[in-house]
Amino acid sequence: MAIGRRTVDLTDERRPDPFARDGSARRIPLSIYYPAEVRKPEACAEGIGSLHEPCAGQALAWFRQAGADEACLCERQIGVYPDAPPAAAPAGMDASPMNRTDTGIEAHGPTRLPVVLYAPGFGLGRDMYWFQVEALVRSGMIVAAAGSVYESVFTVLADGGFVKQKEELGRLESLDLPAWLALLATRVADLYCVLNALEAENGPDGLLAGRADLGRIGAVGHSLGGAAVYRLASGDSRLRTGVLHDPSLHLFDRTVPPAAAPLLLLRQEASSLKRLEAAGMNPELARAYIAGQRYAAAAQTELVRVGGTHHMSFSDIPLLHGEAGAEAAQAAIAGLTAAYLRERLAGHAGAYSAALHRPFAARYRRVDGEGNEE
Repeated sequence: MAIGRRTVDLTDERRPDPFARDGSARRIPLSIYYPAEVRKPEACAEGIGSLHEPCAGQALAWFRQAGADEACLCERQIGVYPDAPPAAAPAGMDASPMNRTDTGIEAHGPTRLPVVLYAPGFGLGRDMYWFQVEALVRSGMIVAAAGSVYESVFTVLADGGFVKQKEELGRLESLDLPAWLALLATRVADLYCVLNALEAENGPDGLLAGRADLGRIGAVGHSLGGAAVYRLASGDSRLRTGVLHDPSLHLFDRTVPPAAAPLLLLRQEASSLKRLEAAGMNPELARAYIAGQRYAAAAQTELVRVGGTHHMSFSDIPLLHGEAGAEAAQAAIAGLTAAYLRERLAGHAGAYSAALHRPFAARYRRVDGEGNEE
């Protein structure tokens, strides 16, 4: 299956950007990944830098400065087709669950695909999750990854702008709860904007042109993005399900109603208070994390610890740094995430249960609100 990618810059005219000094409206850069119709294979963009065009040079310079492995930057292939037309019916997909009449889709009509919002972690760019996004698209989903201007270490805009992280955000203290909650509120508002924009993109003149099934929307969020997805699941019925990748659990505000949608929460190896403190987390922050974890576990959220992972394992960063075991960790995370969403959004009964038992079964452990094995 070929994977296409198109970038757009959304503007929320209803609110000023809280980090812009000129009072300009909030911009939300969006990368949309989808099964593509490809007639010219030579149009494939193969290197990591291609995900950050038209500012690939500046992006690669940042990765090098951050210590990325040069061989990984130069040799790792991705295979994405910029602005390729969406495929009418993705090759290799089992379309039958997509066309059932109980989903509101005509039984003999064109295949429409579920949509997954993707919310990155604090400081990370929307296109620093390629190996997770790829698994979702190859499972028959459209992925809309939302960036956060001024918060990410860098943001590439569709118009060619290259925006660096605000210095004050880079210095944000981990225990400055009011600042983090304000940042979380901005992220949640961004996701609402993306949800609303999907309707236009799925219209006759949009990129997706009716290929997206907006009745089946899920979300994946990492770190701060995971907390934003949880908050979105508490307040927007359009979100059917979601997967939280080692979310910022200290931001799970008990004054917010529990998530209404079923969720899967994947934790890193350090999932208990003892493990967090042993890993060097501030004791006060660690206790707040476990309190948030208990709150999530009390709702309809399933918690699974993925062995051999740390907080950044849920992004591309360890792969780009040549970290030992990073590919296996990514595969374990991606496999379980895609299987859960295939079952919840695409009607593939048993996909999640099967993934729990192969091929990375030894890595997966269900845990309780304390982070201990059940």
